[in-house]
Amino acid sequence: MLKEIQQQPSIIQNILNKQLPYISLGKYEKNLKLINNIYIIASGSSRNAGNIAKYFLQSILNIQVQVDYASEFAYKDPIINNQTLIIVLSQSGETADTLKALKIAKEKQALTVALTNNKNSTIHKTVDFALEVMAGEEKSIAATKSFTAQLINLYILGLCMSKILDTLTDSDYKSIINQLYQIPQEFDKIIDDFSSYDNFAKKLKKYNHIILLGRGPDTGVADEGALKLKELTYIDANSCPTGEFLHGYLAFLDEKTPVVSILSPDKTVCNLALNNTLLIKDKRNPPLFIIKPESSKSFDDIISQNVINLPDCDKYIYPFYVTVCLQIVAYKMALLLDKDVINPRSLTKIVTHE
Repeated sequence: MLKEIQQQPSIIQNILNKQLPYISLGKYEKNLKLINNIYIIASGSSRNAGNIAKYFLQSILNIQVQVDYASEFAYKDPIINNQTLIIVLSQSGETADTLKALKIAKEKQALTVALTNNKNSTIHKTVDFALEVMAGEEKSIAATKSFTAQLINLYILGLCMSKILDTLTDSDYKSIINQLYQIPQEFDKIIDDFSSYDNFAKKLKKYNHIILLGRGPDTGVADEGALKLKELTYIDANSCPTGEFLHGYLAFLDEKTPVVSILSPDKTVCNLALNNTLLIKDKRNPPLFIIKPESSKSFDDIISQNVINLPDCDKYIYPFYVTVCLQIVAYKMALLLDKDVINPRSLTKIVTHE
């Protein structure tokens, strides 16, 4: 698993070099110009990637994006038609509930796109347009490189659509591209600074329950971080939007349940998350752990011993950095707890049952 975490900078660089200049959606231009609703259908880590990407896609395309569980989508009589774009995510390309959802989408004449890590898979061959996410073989059942590969490909897909829909200025488009190309070198720095995560891992491993909080795109990051902790450490880790945590969830919290709060580079979102976290601290006084951009000093004087600093960047790029940070923390915790990081108990790489 460590090797797969370390491969992510080169994988993202390769995806940017090979996908971004060469993806052509021209064949579907007429269909795409009719789209007024986008569904991302996925399960597990793939769904978490969708929940992060939806903020970016909505922002650059001006189209509503919804994310749904593959296992639920086919059984809720979804209101979709030929003005709906369905994006299905599946690492294996053979996930049973995702295949079922795709069948419904095809029956209702939606335009279908798939991102898979297997170009020979059923899903890859069934959709109107398919992207191989190019993560390479992933031996660990808990997704790391396949997750970030899916996420970067969703961003690239959105950028290609923006060209057809003419929703971005040339300067905004170039700015996003430049930031995407900075990700591999920033990933290298985060991964090389491996020992800086020891404090988090050593402290968090002693708890039976952990809460992860984030706002905006970071809600999906919190979801993925909680899933990684569940998969690798078997600790009861749960995620929630930071503001939503105040609506009921706060009651069960105590001084024995740590809260990992993700602060955004976006000043408005950061201030909201900061105020929410301070209120949680004031009311229930849990152990606090903060993940934040380097330039934000808001928490340093409060809990400086439990802070991870990440590169400053745009709010839509930041989830990549927090994700790899939480991957490393979960990996280190699993090793400290003597857990199997390749084959967690009861899990398989491909879920073949609905």
